[in-house]
Amino acid sequence: MNSSDAAHFIGWKRDGVLAPYVPEDVAKFYPAEHKDPDGQFASFRVWLSIIAYNANLVKAEDAPKSFADLLDPKWKGKIVKAHPGYSGTIMTATYQMQRDLGWSFFEKLARQNIMQVQSSADPPKKLDLGERAVMADGNEYNIFQMREAGRPVEPIYATEGSPLIIGPNGVFKDAPNPNAARLFQSFRPSN
Repeated sequence: MNSSDAAHFIGWKRDGVLAPYVPEDVAKFYPAEHKDPDGQFASFRVWLSIIAYNANLVKAEDAPKSFADLLDPKWKGKIVKAHPGYSGTIMTATYQMQRDLGWSFFEKLARQNIMQVQSSADPPKKLDLGERAVMADGNEYNIFQMREAGRPVEPIYATEGSPLIIGPNGVFKDAPNPNAARLFQSFRPSN
Protein backbone atom coordinates (compact mmCIF):
# COMPACT_ATOMS: atom_id res chain seq x y z
CA MET A 1 0.00 0.00 0.00
CA ASN A 2 1.13 3.52 -0.77
CA SER A 3 -0.66 6.69 0.25
CA SER A 4 -0.02 10.39 -0.21
CA ASP A 5 -1.69 10.81 3.18
CA ALA A 6 1.00 9.56 5.56
CA ALA A 7 -1.47 9.68 8.47
CA HIS A 8 -3.09 6.53 7.07
CA PHE A 9 -0.05 4.56 8.20
CA ILE A 10 -0.27 5.88 11.76
CA GLY A 11 -3.86 4.62 12.00
CA TRP A 12 -3.10 1.34 10.27
CA LYS A 13 -0.17 0.68 12.60
CA ARG A 14 -2.27 1.57 15.66
CA ASP A 15 -5.03 -0.77 14.43
CA GLY A 16 -2.55 -3.62 13.89
CA VAL A 17 -3.29 -4.12 10.19
CA LEU A 18 0.28 -3.69 8.92
CA ALA A 19 2.81 -6.48 8.61
CA PRO A 20 6.35 -5.67 9.73
CA TYR A 21 8.31 -5.32 6.52
CA VAL A 22 10.61 -2.87 4.80
CA PRO A 23 13.13 -3.82 2.10
CA GLU A 24 16.62 -4.64 3.38
CA ASP A 25 18.24 -1.56 1.84
CA VAL A 26 15.52 0.65 3.38
CA ALA A 27 16.15 -0.84 6.84
CA LYS A 28 19.90 -0.45 6.40
CA PHE A 29 20.28 2.93 4.67
CA TYR A 30 17.18 5.09 5.16
CA PRO A 31 17.42 7.87 7.74
CA ALA A 32 15.34 7.25 10.85
CA GLU A 33 12.79 9.96 9.99
CA HIS A 34 11.84 8.07 6.81
CA LYS A 35 11.08 4.69 8.33
CA ASP A 36 8.84 3.42 11.09
CA PRO A 37 10.95 2.39 14.13
CA ASP A 38 9.10 -0.95 14.22
CA GLY A 39 9.74 -1.62 10.52
CA GLN A 40 6.09 -1.50 9.43
CA PHE A 41 6.38 1.21 6.74
CA ALA A 42 8.83 3.65 5.17
CA SER A 43 8.82 6.64 2.86
CA PHE A 44 8.52 5.57 -0.75
CA ARG A 45 8.16 8.90 -2.48
CA VAL A 46 8.83 12.46 -1.42
CA TRP A 47 7.76 15.45 -3.50
CA LEU A 48 6.67 19.06 -3.27
CA SER A 49 3.34 20.75 -3.86
CA ILE A 50 4.31 23.83 -5.84
CA ILE A 51 3.03 26.87 -7.67
CA ALA A 52 3.49 26.81 -11.45
CA TYR A 53 2.48 28.82 -14.50
CA ASN A 54 1.75 28.43 -18.19
CA ALA A 55 4.61 30.13 -20.05
CA ASN A 56 2.33 30.87 -23.04
CA LEU A 57 0.03 32.90 -20.80
CA VAL A 58 2.44 34.43 -18.28
CA LYS A 59 5.90 35.95 -18.79
CA ALA A 60 8.55 34.67 -16.36
CA GLU A 61 9.10 38.15 -14.94
CA ASP A 62 5.35 38.53 -14.27
CA ALA A 63 4.85 35.11 -12.66
CA PRO A 64 4.00 34.96 -8.96
CA LYS A 65 6.99 34.26 -6.75
CA SER A 66 5.10 33.51 -3.54
CA PHE A 67 1.77 32.35 -2.17
CA ALA A 68 1.12 35.97 -1.17
CA ASP A 69 1.51 36.97 -4.84
CA LEU A 70 -1.45 34.71 -5.71
CA LEU A 71 -3.68 37.16 -3.84
CA ASP A 72 -2.89 39.96 -6.32
CA PRO A 73 -6.10 40.99 -8.16
CA LYS A 74 -4.35 40.42 -11.51
CA TRP A 75 -4.70 36.65 -10.91
CA LYS A 76 -8.46 36.74 -10.26
CA GLY A 77 -10.11 34.03 -12.39
CA LYS A 78 -6.71 32.72 -13.57
CA ILE A 79 -5.80 30.24 -10.81
CA VAL A 80 -6.44 26.51 -10.51
CA LYS A 81 -6.28 24.66 -7.17
CA ALA A 82 -6.86 21.05 -6.12
CA HIS A 83 -9.25 20.00 -3.34
CA PRO A 84 -7.88 18.82 0.05
CA GLY A 85 -10.90 16.56 0.56
CA TYR A 86 -9.99 14.49 -2.49
CA SER A 87 -6.18 14.45 -2.59
CA GLY A 88 -3.83 13.39 0.21
CA THR A 89 -1.15 15.55 -1.39
CA ILE A 90 -3.36 18.63 -1.27
CA MET A 91 -4.69 17.83 2.20
CA THR A 92 -1.11 17.68 3.51
CA ALA A 93 -0.13 20.83 1.59
CA THR A 94 -3.22 22.66 2.89
CA TYR A 95 -2.38 21.72 6.47
CA GLN A 96 1.19 22.97 6.08
CA MET A 97 0.11 26.19 4.35
CA GLN A 98 -2.56 27.03 6.93
CA ARG A 99 -0.06 26.31 9.69
CA ASP A 100 2.50 28.66 8.14
CA LEU A 101 0.31 31.27 6.41
CA GLY A 102 -2.89 31.13 8.45
CA TRP A 103 -6.41 30.18 7.38
CA SER A 104 -6.99 33.76 6.24
CA PHE A 105 -4.74 33.00 3.25
CA PHE A 106 -7.32 30.48 1.96
CA GLU A 107 -10.20 32.87 2.64
CA LYS A 108 -8.46 35.50 0.52
CA LEU A 109 -7.51 32.95 -2.15
CA ALA A 110 -11.17 31.88 -2.41
CA ARG A 111 -12.05 35.45 -3.42
CA GLN A 112 -9.79 35.01 -6.47
CA ASN A 113 -12.48 32.89 -8.20
CA ILE A 114 -10.18 29.90 -8.48
CA MET A 115 -10.98 26.81 -10.55
CA GLN A 116 -11.38 23.98 -8.03
CA VAL A 117 -10.32 20.51 -9.25
CA GLN A 118 -9.76 17.17 -7.50
CA SER A 119 -6.41 15.40 -7.68
CA SER A 120 -2.99 16.99 -7.27
CA ALA A 121 -2.40 15.88 -10.88
CA ASP A 122 -5.30 18.03 -12.16
CA PRO A 123 -3.82 21.54 -11.72
CA PRO A 124 -0.79 20.72 -13.92
CA LYS A 125 -3.18 19.42 -16.61
CA LYS A 126 -5.37 22.55 -16.51
CA LEU A 127 -2.23 24.67 -16.68
CA ASP A 128 -0.85 22.72 -19.64
CA LEU A 129 -4.17 23.03 -21.50
CA GLY A 130 -4.17 26.80 -20.92
CA GLU A 131 -7.44 26.66 -18.97
CA ARG A 132 -5.71 28.60 -16.18
CA ALA A 133 -2.53 30.67 -16.16
CA VAL A 134 -1.32 29.73 -12.66
CA MET A 135 -1.71 26.79 -10.29
CA ALA A 136 -1.81 27.45 -6.55
CA ASP A 137 -0.90 23.86 -5.70
CA GLY A 138 -0.33 20.54 -7.40
CA ASN A 139 2.34 17.93 -7.68
CA GLU A 140 5.80 18.93 -8.77
CA TYR A 141 6.60 15.75 -10.70
CA ASN A 142 3.83 16.25 -13.30
CA ILE A 143 5.17 19.75 -14.02
CA PHE A 144 8.65 18.28 -14.59
CA GLN A 145 7.30 15.53 -16.86
CA MET A 146 5.29 18.04 -18.89
CA ARG A 147 8.18 20.46 -19.16
CA GLU A 148 10.55 17.68 -20.27
CA ALA A 149 7.98 16.80 -22.97
CA GLY A 150 8.16 20.38 -24.25
CA ARG A 151 4.93 21.62 -22.69
CA PRO A 152 4.69 25.33 -21.68
CA VAL A 153 4.69 24.87 -17.90
CA GLU A 154 7.19 26.26 -15.41
CA PRO A 155 7.60 25.45 -11.70
CA ILE A 156 7.71 28.10 -9.00
CA TYR A 157 9.12 27.48 -5.53
CA ALA A 158 7.32 29.98 -3.31
CA THR A 159 9.49 32.30 -1.28
CA GLU A 160 7.57 31.14 1.82
CA GLY A 161 8.60 27.54 1.05
CA SER A 162 6.83 24.70 -0.74
CA PRO A 163 4.85 22.03 1.14
CA LEU A 164 6.68 18.70 1.41
CA ILE A 165 4.62 15.56 0.83
CA ILE A 166 5.75 12.10 1.95
CA GLY A 167 4.07 8.94 0.68
CA PRO A 168 4.92 5.83 2.72
CA ASN A 169 4.67 2.18 1.63
CA GLY A 170 3.63 -0.75 3.75
CA VAL A 171 2.19 -4.25 3.54
CA PHE A 172 -1.17 -5.19 5.04
CA LYS A 173 -0.96 -8.10 7.46
CA ASP A 174 -3.93 -9.81 5.80
CA ALA A 175 -2.95 -9.06 2.20
CA PRO A 176 -4.07 -11.87 -0.13
CA ASN A 177 -0.52 -12.18 -1.52
CA PRO A 178 1.85 -10.76 1.14
CA ASN A 179 4.99 -12.26 -0.43
CA ALA A 180 4.13 -10.62 -3.76
CA ALA A 181 3.66 -7.32 -1.90
CA ARG A 182 7.08 -7.66 -0.25
CA LEU A 183 8.69 -8.56 -3.56
CA PHE A 184 7.02 -5.57 -5.24
CA GLN A 185 8.32 -3.23 -2.50
CA SER A 186 11.83 -4.62 -2.93
CA PHE A 187 11.79 -4.35 -6.74
CA ARG A 188 14.51 -2.17 -8.24
CA PRO A 189 14.55 -1.75 -12.01
CA SER A 190 17.87 -2.43 -13.67
CA ASN A 191 19.70 0.52 -15.14
